[in-house]
Amino acid sequence: MGELWSRTYQTVYGMIYDPKLILVCGLDNAGKTCLLNRLQGIERNTVPTLGFNAETLQLGYATVQVFDTCGQQTRRDSWSMFFHHAHALVYVVDSNDIERIYEAGTELQKILNHENFPDVPVLILANKQDHPRAATPAQVMRGMRLQRETRPWRVAGTVVKTGEGIDEPLKWLVDQMWQTRT
Repeated sequence: MGELWSRTYQTVYGMIYDPKLILVCGLDNAGKTCLLNRLQGIERNTVPTLGFNAETLQLGYATVQVFDTCGQQTRRDSWSMFFHHAHALVYVVDSNDIERIYEAGTELQKILNHENFPDVPVLILANKQDHPRAATPAQVMRGMRLQRETRPWRVAGTVVKTGEGIDEPLKWLVDQMWQTRT
């Protein structure tokens, strides 16, 4: 009985006081900073991120640190400095930018295949679903040419700007983080 209480205490304590890191990556103009702002309850115009933005947030029952990274091609190598600390990855894709979906897939594969990237849950947000010519989440996956992963992963269609479609996938991600805690 004491062991059960000890494990329960450690789990609850960890959810509140030991925030896990969620790394947010994707190409430039995909909606990464907009997602971070939405999670903070802030509505503002965004400018391209040059380094990274970091915030500690409450997502459901868990406290998490969210690192929003720069998506510009010349700065994508900087993503790897966060890999070792990541407990989950949110990869944001601009579903309306059909010409760059394959590039988005190539960059995601680089992350997943990187020697320092841990075996953590991956959530792919097929963002900007409100645009008339936006690719569906299934089309985004085909266009990215991703291999089936052994790690937990999921694709969700979203409109980050309005918050449409983000709550349930993020709940899934947090649940996965705590089930596969490292």
